[in-house]
Amino acid sequence: MYYVLFLMLVSKKTKNSVIIIMVDLNENTNVNIPLRNLLALIFAVAVSVTGYVNLTSRITQLEHSRQITNVEVSMNSEFRVKWPRGELGALPADANQDLRLNYIEKRLEMVDGLSRELEIEVHKAKVESEVIDN
Repeated sequence: MYYVLFLMLVSKKTKNSVIIIMVDLNENTNVNIPLRNLLALIFAVAVSVTGYVNLTSRITQLEHSRQITNVEVSMNSEFRVKWPRGELGALPADANQDLRLNYIEKRLEMVDGLSRELEIEVHKAKVESEVIDN
């Protein structure tokens, strides 16, 4: 098989020069390349592959981190809405505080009731003393 290799050479005078070379390429074709260039080519490929692997690894890590953050944010939003409503339960300290508040409310109602009874008795006493004075 023959392949045509076009080389474009630009000269200062003509500005357009084309050289056509016929090349026979097959499995026995030899390529001469300096060892220094071959090593540089291998090194460049190795650096490129390492960079690609590191980049894809970092992208995967960031995507995973973002997914975890999204889950945490949604759980936090659910907690923020449901906790004040009491849909997620209560802390033991809250339950203890609620019991104390209920006890205080009952005692306050009892004291209010006694206070009203005393006010009524004082009012009756005033009325009786006015009746007696008259």
